[in-house]
Amino acid sequence: MTEKIDIILFKDGNLEAFERIYRNSWNRVYHFTELFLDDSYEREDMVQEVFMRLWKKRSLIDTSRDFDGLLFITTRNIIFDRLRKSGRTERIDKVAESAGFIYDYDVESAMDAEFTEEYIDKLVSMMPDRQREAFLLSRKDKLSIKEIAQ
Repeated sequence: MTEKIDIILFKDGNLEAFERIYRNSWNRVYHFTELFLDDSYEREDMVQEVFMRLWKKRSLIDTSRDFDGLLFITTRNIIFDRLRKSGRTERIDKVAESAGFIYDYDVESAMDAEFTEEYIDKLVSMMPDRQREAFLLSRKDKLSIKEIAQ
């Protein structure tokens, strides 16, 4: 099977496709973490975290876009978050500058926003009709409580 097919199957929750992607990609992710992390155990933990995050957000993956790009941006952002939380920001600055990285959340922020929007839409669809109507008038149409009551 091709990697593109595996990515499509993975997005749909196919565990075997995920395992193939993991086996084919973990080494590249691990070596990428060497740019930022010295400890081999920390790098291994980081690789696991990257793939766990991808599994959780698999339904939001755009299969028409470069999966490797998503993989490495996700890895970079998780590493930077972890370094920031541990107070090792000088390491981020030094490596990011030498490698020409721009630290941002564009891809993951978009995935998070999409996931949150889908989740909210699902919750709203479960509301009773009148409650859903009032919610939508308030949030989507920006009406006040008084306007909704009228």
